[in-house]
Amino acid sequence: SGAAGTSPTLPKSPSGSLSSLVLSPSSTNAASAATSAALSEYGPNVATDGIDIVDWQGHNVTFRSWDFAGQDVYYSTHQFFVTDAAIYLVLFNLFDLTGSRVEYWLSSIQARAPNSAVLVVGTHLDECKSKYAEEICRHLKKKYQRAFPSIVDFVVVSTKTGKHVSELRSRLGQIATKKKLIGQQLPSSYMLIMRRIVAFKESCSRLHALPLLSWEDFCELADAVGVPAERAEHAASFLHRIGEVAYFGDEQHSLDRTVFCSPQWLVDVFSSVVTLSGSSVRNGLLKQSDLAFIWKAPRFPPEIHALLLVLLEKFDVIHHLAPDECIDGLQQIQPGAASASDGGTDSQSTKSSTIPPCSPSSSSSSS
Repeated sequence: SGAAGTSPTLPKSPSGSLSSLVLSPSSTNAASAATSAALSEYGPNVATDGIDIVDWQGHNVTFRSWDFAGQDVYYSTHQFFVTDAAIYLVLFNLFDLTGSRVEYWLSSIQARAPNSAVLVVGTHLDECKSKYAEEICRHLKKKYQRAFPSIVDFVVVSTKTGKHVSELRSRLGQIATKKKLIGQQLPSSYMLIMRRIVAFKESCSRLHALPLLSWEDFCELADAVGVPAERAEHAASFLHRIGEVAYFGDEQHSLDRTVFCSPQWLVDVFSSVVTLSGSSVRNGLLKQSDLAFIWKAPRFPPEIHALLLVLLEKFDVIHHLAPDECIDGLQQIQPGAASASDGGTDSQSTKSSTIPPCSPSSSSSSS
């Protein structure tokens, strides 16, 4: 899936900020569709691995297109980037409604961003006649429009030939204006914070440093451009809504003490767990002692492992097991013996988490 958001024009205070997600399975190549729509480049689609963020210029608005991987294993990561300040594109293959899981994506958006705007977009228009595409859109509108009031339109495109892509771009601009997703009055100092965050991310990339800011460091950065401490959380939430950072503001899980400055880095964290296979995970069990082999320094140093576990557990990517549950689970996997890699059954090795299925069930699929 992918997302498109807008970045405000600097240094004016009216905000043109917007986020939107393009959601679909890998079979529809939704990520490539989002990038094609953004750049007006057409041709063979290539599936995204992780996340690809591209800016493109609309009419007086800069959109930020987020392309997320559409493979099943990435489904559980989409929720981290869902925001009401967005336009969502739910893409489906005109020849594969069931595989496109339209209803699953619509339900996910409605559950997490009920006030957003949704465009349902059919792809592969170059492979069918217009009459067939129109009939499919009528069928989907009749089936979903009343159940999902966030849907604003049903459109069809070809990212291979570019047919109707320019109309899609125009429609995005119209929706952004009508839904008042742009034009908010915000302090110009928020834009200055954004500039500094961008510079910080570039520095982290060059130096291979962690793209994280402690809350104290973020407040210091905000104060340097004239944002007082009492407004820092509002500024962080704004940057989260436009996709510049990820800030969850969750005191209960101590996630209000960290600002994640790189969406790509976060996706890498999630995918490192949800794509695990082989000896690290058996029957959905992951031992805490194995994290050192999964999250390796310098990209994921040991001192942030606890933070990452809290983040993954908050969003139900993993579930922590109590020691007695853990022991039972391990005995089911390896009756009567400890793993050879453990060197025994010390307390550290028996701390485990389960990884729930990340794919939608067949009942969530559209038909």
